[in-house]
Amino acid sequence: MILEQFLLSLAVLMLLAPTINLILSLQLKLAAFDESVQDEIAIAQLRRILNAAEDFHAGHAQLSFTYHEETCSLYCINEHLILTPGTQIFLSEIPSVSFRQTGHEITVVWTRNGHEEERIIAWE
Repeated sequence: MILEQFLLSLAVLMLLAPTINLILSLQLKLAAFDESVQDEIAIAQLRRILNAAEDFHAGHAQLSFTYHEETCSLYCINEHLILTPGTQIFLSEIPSVSFRQTGHEITVVWTRNGHEEERIIAWE
C-alpha cells in the first residue's frame, strides 16, 4: 500500500516536473534586470530637468547648464552619469559618455558592454 502511494506520487511528480521547470525558467527571465528599460526611464527624467534648463554648454565629456538659477553639470565618474551639484545618478555601468550640440539639439552618447547608445536629451 505505501509502495503504491509512493510510486503514484513519484509518477505525478515526474509528470509535473517539465511544467515546473518551464514556470521557473520564465520567472527567472521576467526577474532579470533590463538595463535598456532603466536607461529609457533615466533619459526621460533627465529630459524633464533639461526642459526647464537654459544656457547649455556641451563639452566632449561634460554638459553644463543653468537649472533654477544654479549652475549644474552632467558628466561620467566611476562609470556613472552624474548630475551635480549633488550626486544624482542617471546611467550606471557606462565607461564613457560624450555630449554633442548640433544646431538646437543636445545629444548624449554612451557605451555599455561595447554597444553605443545615443539619445537626444534637450533642445535649445
